[in-house]
Amino acid sequence: CQIENFLKVCKIMRGTIMMKILVPIMSASDIDVLRPDKYHTEFFCGYLPNWWIQTYNKSDAYSLLGNLSTPINNRNGKNANVTTFAEFKEIVSKANAYGTDVFLVLNAKYYPEYVYENIKRYLDEVVSAGIKRMIVCDIGMIEYLKHHYPQIKVSISCLNQVTNSMSVKFYKKYSNVDRI
Repeated sequence: CQIENFLKVCKIMRGTIMMKILVPIMSASDIDVLRPDKYHTEFFCGYLPNWWIQTYNKSDAYSLLGNLSTPINNRNGKNANVTTFAEFKEIVSKANAYGTDVFLVLNAKYYPEYVYENIKRYLDEVVSAGIKRMIVCDIGMIEYLKHHYPQIKVSISCLNQVTNSMSVKFYKKYSNVDRI
């Protein structure tokens, strides 16, 4: 199993790890398996509430393939996301209990203007669950978070492909960005 292989690598590296390993998860029980206190892990996940699917994804692509026509993140398939608020809240709570971070991916490549009213609803929901960190791609979303949710710390998504010092200088201008 992939998790077992990951844990073997962590055991080999234990004691030499200078930073935490960012691991995708789908459930709160994953946190117990990938023990942050033992393996120096932190986590990321997508959260896709049913109301988002009902509002924006009534397409044939979604019903036939499970692909979202208006994604909330770059984890486009429904099964690639946590889908209940209770599970999402438990993930955040359990990560906090272990003293590690959980990052919410909010990294769709862009957000059309028509979704921003529901983006606010979504952000209010995840903030109420205790989320403090997000992985973000869209510059407009980084700016939106800076103005409306300044308590959220942003990590620049790998989708942004920051490959030179000028890119780093650009993102460092954002007060809410703390990882590039």
